[in-house]
Amino acid sequence: MKKRYILMGSLMCLLLLGACANKSASVDESQSTPVQKQEQKEDYEAAIEKKNAELEMTPLELTSYSEEVGATLIEPTHTNFAVNEFVTVEGTVENQEQLQENYVWIKIKFDGEATSDDSMEYYAPIQDGKFKQDVRLFNGRANTG
Repeated sequence: MKKRYILMGSLMCLLLLGACANKSASVDESQSTPVQKQEQKEDYEAAIEKKNAELEMTPLELTSYSEEVGATLIEPTHTNFAVNEFVTVEGTVENQEQLQENYVWIKIKFDGEATSDDSMEYYAPIQDGKFKQDVRLFNGRANTG
């Protein structure tokens, strides 16, 4: 019986201590304000522009099949470039009727050590001869092709 009272008393003390805790301590102080997020975005963009200015830009070459179907890329135009997590792949296909499917195959090979596969593949839908796909880069540095 004494043990039961001691146990119940201990539980009551824990509940009271929990109820007296400072609520502001549970708020994550690392949360950014909208102004801080905008400043961080601008800092990333400035770093990306600086890195792209330093890189030796090699023009991106498409496969010979792209000539047959009249495929061109609007972006990206180079094999190496700096981005922040996402790259937009956009282009056109003049002879869409020659394709078996209404998709463009996008294959990205990673430069250096990859945390998973060394390449990623995406299929971008073609609508009215145009395609546009945002591609997330998971492994850091990559080469497109």
